Amino acid sequence: MTKPLLDVRDLAVAFDTDGGAVHAVNGVSYTLHEGETLGIVGESGSGKSVHVLAMLGLIPRPPGRITGGQVLFEGRDPLALKERELRKLRGGAIGVVFQAPLSAPNPGMTVAAQIIGSWNTKPIAPPRIFRSSRSFRARRSRPSNRTCPPVIR
Repeated sequence: MTKPLLDVRDLAVAFDTDGGAVHAVNGVSYTLHEGETLGIVGESGSGKSVHVLAMLGLIPRPPGRITGGQVLFEGRDPLALKERELRKLRGGAIGVVFQAPLSAPNPGMTVAAQIIGSWNTKPIAPPRIFRSSRSFRARRSRPSNRTCPPVIR
């Protein structure tokens, strides 16, 4: 059998409050191999987002903390990495799509159309050397009437 891409064993996460520790995640375990897809579903407040945030070192500390378990991504513990290495991992090898009603994907559109559409509506700053140029300011001030380009299939 091949080595798992992601191996989560008995992950537990708690948040310290004035009334004591609140256990948000208790004993989550699963293994994911390359090429497999995992969807995490559950009731509101069941710890879906908290367990993923904890695995990536994104829960606020304090009050949040991992109280038990182990996470291995490609055989390495992401939480044992230095912050710089962890940031590369988060933006490179690991990506997360969180459930957020106002920013959730539209099931009536292709993923490509939604990604391209977001590029058209959110300006990306050019390199600093070009920001002061007259042509950049002129182009930037023109209204855009572009719509989302057709999806190539």
